[in-house]
Amino acid sequence: MFTHEMTLKMKHTDAAGVAFFASYFVIAHDCYELALESVGVPLGVWLTKAPMPLVHSEAQYHTPVRLGDRLKVNLSVHKLSVRSFELHYELWVKPLTPLPWGSDEGGQGGWSRAAMLKTVHVAIDPTKGKSAPLPEAFKEALERLGGLEVEGDAP
Repeated sequence: MFTHEMTLKMKHTDAAGVAFFASYFVIAHDCYELALESVGVPLGVWLTKAPMPLVHSEAQYHTPVRLGDRLKVNLSVHKLSVRSFELHYELWVKPLTPLPWGSDEGGQGGWSRAAMLKTVHVAIDPTKGKSAPLPEAFKEALERLGGLEVEGDAP
């Protein structure tokens, strides 16, 4: 698992100072890029060899995140197959000011679960525009990030 902490910036919020739903995916993708850099395979190196577009995403929102709140993102590689991989993100918030309603999400030390996200990516052959096997070195990098369930692909 890879963990990244940050402070929520104005660019992530709406006019009320609350994180806009789509900004959670921007934050998650930033974490994904940082995780790959941490294991020595920057995403930019791979995108020209094997683009890996997002083909599915999901989110569950639990607690609002506001401008200035601390945010902790835990990233794990949940599934890895020949042509695709699934990433899971747990986002935790430590509010700048306590929330009036508290939280029952099992957080500790002032942290509350803010959201859970999932993204599924598929490798594409850039010359044919069809799915292709993930590069072995990229798969190995994902394995180093942890939390893995390895699967085979259907024909």
